[in-house]
Amino acid sequence: METSSDYIKWNNRLAKFFFNEEMAGREVLLYVNRQIIHSIGEGLGDVEHFINSVKIGPPWVTRSGLCQKALQAYEGWRNAYFGEIGHLFGLKTAGCPGKSATPIL
Repeated sequence: METSSDYIKWNNRLAKFFFNEEMAGREVLLYVNRQIIHSIGEGLGDVEHFINSVKIGPPWVTRSGLCQKALQAYEGWRNAYFGEIGHLFGLKTAGCPGKSATPIL
């Protein structure tokens, strides 16, 4: 079963994948697919685990609904390493106002 600590683990892996020494000084485009999730999720979980972890959100989130959780994660991002990265990917499929509802995976 996924927990808010799983969200943080996924979030940290996404941050390390996109923001590393190789990418220093370069434009970073955030994009994930099943292959990336499988690669960074080794030992943590699969795509379904990732999606469920994003739905749960970080430990400091108390609001209901993915859009509200993403907003609260953004507002409290200092509590974790790039606290809202996981939700950036989750919003793509959530149908949040102003966000595309196109599946990302």
